[in-house]
Amino acid sequence: MAKREKKQKNSSGLAIAVWIFIFLVLLIVFLVKQDEIFSNLKTTQFFERLFGTTPEFIQNHEIKEKEPFQSEGQTVIELKTTSKQDKQDKQDKQDKQDKKDSKSAVLPQSPSPAEENVVPAQSSNSEKSALPEQPELSAENSAKPKKSANSENSGEAQKSDKTQNAEETVKAENTSKSEKSAASAKTEEKTENPVAKEKKMISQKLYFVYIGEDGTLSRKMIVRSVEKNDSPLVTNINILLAGPNSQESAKGYRSLIPLGTKLLSASVRDGVAYLNFNEQFEFNTVGMDGYQAQLMQIVYTATEFSTVNSVQFLIEGQKKDYLGSEGMWIGSPLARSSFN
Repeated sequence: MAKREKKQKNSSGLAIAVWIFIFLVLLIVFLVKQDEIFSNLKTTQFFERLFGTTPEFIQNHEIKEKEPFQSEGQTVIELKTTSKQDKQDKQDKQDKQDKKDSKSAVLPQSPSPAEENVVPAQSSNSEKSALPEQPELSAENSAKPKKSANSENSGEAQKSDKTQNAEETVKAENTSKSEKSAASAKTEEKTENPVAKEKKMISQKLYFVYIGEDGTLSRKMIVRSVEKNDSPLVTNINILLAGPNSQESAKGYRSLIPLGTKLLSASVRDGVAYLNFNEQFEFNTVGMDGYQAQLMQIVYTATEFSTVNSVQFLIEGQKKDYLGSEGMWIGSPLARSSFN
């Protein structure tokens, strides 16, 4: 009994599985062929014949049109070929009309009555069918001369741009040339500057002293190359205060002007050079010979200029009668004759 019950259960389980499989297959077929099933039910009025009414979802279903058969396709191809011929004829005639329109656009003329009569005589059924398309063609034809005008305007703009570019390149070349010329001028000036400086150098005479073996003092003139300037007297006195150079010192030349002496100011009036020194000029360690030597050095150096005949010494801007404790006279201008 147990075996029979097991067999019955197995058979019933297989039957249920088979029915489930069949249901799934039918459901898949239904989903794939749903549109065809609905359309067949709608066209055959299946529900109206059985129940008297059709459901709303079947009434609302849209029936898809079937693709044409081979015979219908042939007729369509034939129609297409005829339409192509008609379009070609239309296009030929429209090209002729376009040419006439372009001529009239270039040279506007009033059409003669003969031409007006010829146009309707040449029109055919194919042209009548093409009448709705003529405005688009006329618009394209009217746009053609505008394009040419735009192209001409663009050509003129390109020309103007080219001329502007050419002018800019010319300006750039001119500026580069001017810069090169300025740079070359600067280089020439740099090369010429040393020569110019050499030309401005002039020879000036300065006076130092020489101490002999017996202790006697003698006057010695030297020549220096001095740069030419607007105040040569001040320049020469300052060089004199700086003392002899190494070559001159090697020859035994000395300056007896006190160390620390500075020229405060200088001016020339009526052949007299007014030279103002600081207070260091008053103290000479050599004594009377030193005072006489320092005055001689300055007087001879200053009177080398043609505009100076004598020198008036000033100390800190004040005129004094005597220089130093030894009493060297400086109350009046001193000339070269004062040291003979």
